[in-house]
Amino acid sequence: MKTQRCVLFFDEFDAIGKEREDANDNGEMKRVVNSLLKQIDLLPSHVVVVGATNHESMLDKAIWRRFQLQITVPAPTQRMATRWFEEFEKRVGHSLGLAPSTLARKLSGLSFAELEEFALDVQRKYVLGLPASKNKLKDISAHCLKHWTERYRQDI
Repeated sequence: MKTQRCVLFFDEFDAIGKEREDANDNGEMKRVVNSLLKQIDLLPSHVVVVGATNHESMLDKAIWRRFQLQITVPAPTQRMATRWFEEFEKRVGHSLGLAPSTLARKLSGLSFAELEEFALDVQRKYVLGLPASKNKLKDISAHCLKHWTERYRQDI
């Protein structure tokens, strides 16, 4: 039987590799994690397992032992976020209503994925005409910033 190398990628790994000592767990999660651990242990050497999470503290200690390498990707700096917003505006062909440096400063601490989610939120509201105003993009960005900073304040 011929074998080929394989990468098995789990995004949001904390959803299935959650700490088994969680007091709020009803037992089902413990069974899921136990089963996952057994399956990982049975994988042949030509299979590489990669897991991604934004909540590393939620992962079970036994899960961590299955990985030989851990890479932490920090949140972008303000300079990186400013450049990302500039590139996003070039890609879509219009401004987001506020200076990229202002957006980067106000959304400091968010990941690139969250910055993109914010920018797409502004675009959606612009297309839908929410909120209605004369200075549309600026007002929409300000409205979204208020929502996002309230939503992520505990994380930022």
